[in-house]
Amino acid sequence: MATEDEGAKSGVAYAIRQAGLGLGLLLIVLVAWMTDASIVMLIRAGNLAGTSTYQDTVMRALGTPGYYALTFLQFTYPFVALLSYNIIIGDNFTKVLIRMTGVPADNLVVRREFVIIAATLLITMPLSLYKQIGKLAKISFVSFVMVLVVVAAMVYRTVTMWEQV
Repeated sequence: MATEDEGAKSGVAYAIRQAGLGLGLLLIVLVAWMTDASIVMLIRAGNLAGTSTYQDTVMRALGTPGYYALTFLQFTYPFVALLSYNIIIGDNFTKVLIRMTGVPADNLVVRREFVIIAATLLITMPLSLYKQIGKLAKISFVSFVMVLVVVAAMVYRTVTMWEQV
């Protein structure tokens, strides 16, 4: 059973704390270099194979079984990420709704399951049905503006609550 403290032991900040600032920064630079080298190798492999997409390169290098494995993984990773995002929305947005609206916690509208289903049906699914990714540019801009609003709200709240600390 995972403890609450284990959740705080993940991420880059924790890794740098454990490794130390110098070694942590060195490791970040090393991973960045390895990532860049991997991308360069993939581009060269594609050029040597005469392909222009990652899928075609995998098909050429690993054959049909490799292509199907890649297809499965390219579906599974975003699907698991989608589930994770929905769980995060269900866990956090219910608390926000209860606090902002004053609706009782036992009301259907603020139940975790309802929030997850509503977010999936009203936001995630319509966005995932676009056939051209370029149409997501406006939504991406709105998302960016909302992040700025959240940051501004956090800064405002920090300044207004500073005296209480």
